[in-house]
Amino acid sequence: MDVLCSDKTGTLTRNVLEVGAVSAMPSFDRERVLVLAALASSEADQDPIDATIRQVAASISRGSAKERLVRWVPFDPATKMSEAFVGGEDGKEFRIAKGAFQVIAEVAEVPA
Repeated sequence: MDVLCSDKTGTLTRNVLEVGAVSAMPSFDRERVLVLAALASSEADQDPIDATIRQVAASISRGSAKERLVRWVPFDPATKMSEAFVGGEDGKEFRIAKGAFQVIAEVAEVPA
């Protein structure tokens, strides 16, 4: 696993969704994490969390970003996750999985 995004929303206390602190793993920064998270966020279903992530990512100037969405797998209640397959700057494809913490923890490929 290279990046794990987890959320703790303020919807119960303030009725507002916002991106708070981003703790990036080595070789990532806040901006890259948000740009990748936006690629893994659906525009079609109008999910408020996805919309918030896309809004924050759009405010970041990343003119040099070369990642592109190759394939989207929508959220599936049975698997409790959605996936985006993204073409990286080096031409290699990588996977971004987004979903329930316990599911992502199971599918993450963590080095020994």
